Amino acid sequence: MGSSLSYDAVPEYCREFLFYKRNVQNLSQKTVDQYYLDMKLFFQWIADENSVRSPSAEIPSDGRFVPIEIVKKLTFGDLLNYLQYTTSERDNHSRARARKISSLRGLFKYLQKNNKIEENPALNLEVPKKPKELPVHMNLFEAKKLLESVDGKNFSRNYCIITLLLNCGMRLSELSGMDIGDIDFDRESVVVRGKGNKERRLHLNSMCIEALQAYLTDRYAETHVKGGAEKALAALAEQTVKEHQVKVVSLKPLGPVAQELEKSGAEVVSLNMKGFIPFGIVKKLQAEILSFQPDIVHAMLFRGIELTRLACAGKGLKLI
Repeated sequence: MGSSLSYDAVPEYCREFLFYKRNVQNLSQKTVDQYYLDMKLFFQWIADENSVRSPSAEIPSDGRFVPIEIVKKLTFGDLLNYLQYTTSERDNHSRARARKISSLRGLFKYLQKNNKIEENPALNLEVPKKPKELPVHMNLFEAKKLLESVDGKNFSRNYCIITLLLNCGMRLSELSGMDIGDIDFDRESVVVRGKGNKERRLHLNSMCIEALQAYLTDRYAETHVKGGAEKALAALAEQTVKEHQVKVVSLKPLGPVAQELEKSGAEVVSLNMKGFIPFGIVKKLQAEILSFQPDIVHAMLFRGIELTRLACAGKGLKLI
């Protein structure tokens, strides 16, 4: 997922540092975005302290136009003054200051390494100690009451979110970054990506699996493909078959898409799956699909693309 931030409120040499963090050191987009916000505040503070104006002079001070010459003259004491500003004027707690110090150390290390500055004023800048706090946990009664309070239009989605957070110990950012392809129902686990884009595999208990199944079923019902979308897909399928003579398995009776495929010269086999398909038969479905040795699987009206992706995962099959 790309960033919604343009990085245009900092000088060019700082933007280069942010691009280096994202594309060379492979930091997560969220981490780099946070670096940017820290740098934006830092350079605005420098501009205020040194009366750095924009060329048009429309803004009294503008961090975008802080020249590298000013940065070269910054001292350890200047950085301490900046941190005092974040404490007294911005009311930053120790964790926020620790993150800002990490951003400063990274920036000045990069600038020195690339010969933009000679001395690194942040070299001896230490990260403040974080206060040790015991985590606050919900007891079983509180967790049950929270789940019972879920109601409304998006019940299955919200219930699933709370169930995963309560049972898996995942971060909110890890939950929001989950994709259907990260879920492995056979292994009862899910792969999530946390800080620094690091992956870890978490166990899914029976409550999580049931909540996910209920949500995915409802999600399909809400996003059922009809009319114009299917016609557009038919055109895509036709073009695909024209380019490659393929064998297709359709997981529904021969509808408009399958008919288009046949017209284009594809060999179409229909499994004629109807009604509710439980997640428990994914392996059986997978075996049945593979028995036809298809190149393409058409599943747009088969209880959601989610099930089909699970059945075809790692099998080299193209889904349409």
